[in-house]
Amino acid sequence: MIVAVIMCFYRRDDLEYFKLSVDSILSQSYNSFELFIFRDGVVNPLAQQFLDSLKENTKVTVIESSSNIGLARGLNVLIDRVTSLGYFDYIARMDADDISYSDRIKKQVAFMDSNPDVGVSGTFCHEFGSYLALDVKELPLKHDELVKFSVTRCPFIHPTVIFRSELFDKGFRYPVDTHLTEDLALWFELMASGEKMSNLNEVLLDFRIGDDTIKRRRGYKKSFHEMKLRIQFMLSMKCFTLKNLLFIFAKFIFHLLPNRAMALIYEKLRSRLLKQKL
Repeated sequence: MIVAVIMCFYRRDDLEYFKLSVDSILSQSYNSFELFIFRDGVVNPLAQQFLDSLKENTKVTVIESSSNIGLARGLNVLIDRVTSLGYFDYIARMDADDISYSDRIKKQVAFMDSNPDVGVSGTFCHEFGSYLALDVKELPLKHDELVKFSVTRCPFIHPTVIFRSELFDKGFRYPVDTHLTEDLALWFELMASGEKMSNLNEVLLDFRIGDDTIKRRRGYKKSFHEMKLRIQFMLSMKCFTLKNLLFIFAKFIFHLLPNRAMALIYEKLRSRLLKQKL
């Protein structure tokens, strides 16, 4: 099975983190893969020098945009390129500041091969880089659990995900009409279409978070789009309950709180909430 790993890089991404991320993919124990990187707009000379050096590696393809088009559109550009080539069985995600374990792709391919009904799956992760980090971030494993869980929380750790390429042959892409919620919108579209999902019960990625994590999650526009998506999904999947509605609304209010208040609540509650697996 041949895997395409897709990731985006733009000017605000830390170059040293990006190098570690790329190296973690190029050092995989699974050899049948290629790495596709989308440069989202112009970057500084040192970053461009590193990208240019990667072009010499036959396993790496770098696609460059002169303007910043955003993560969702950038990922779709990569998906279009990969699917046009026609020989990849799986497409795996990676972010520019995380670190994949050396056997990540090998184990995910084995899992997908053993579960042919699953169209997309992820893994657990170890968080690092902040006092808010969890040693192990766990998520539900089975499809039905993930559907229920998704009404109020995210079913996947995005950079751990692997897709069957045939999903994108059907026309699925990251929605570009949402505000910083493109991954959640895609999960909802896939679930609504009957695609099966799962998580592998193993930590296969170090997920970097910073002390500015809370700040990046704040904001009316992002929170409103997420609330709208969740309510639509809850109704379409016939998961409506008063408890779910109240939780969605409470989450919307939470993301409008001042940074300090958000941090205090986030630190106390996130571990317990993630383990409930509703």
